[in-house]
Amino acid sequence: MSQFIIFTFDSLAFVIHKDLCVISFAFIFLLLPLL
Repeated sequence: MSQFIIFTFDSLAFVIHKDLCVISFAFIFLLLPLL
């Protein structure tokens, strides 16, 4: 059971990290024309 919780936490952290990367990339591309 504990392994399942750890696996879920790892996948959740991976999804959040991936979303943050996408958001930061979009933010950079939006700011590039302003620079």
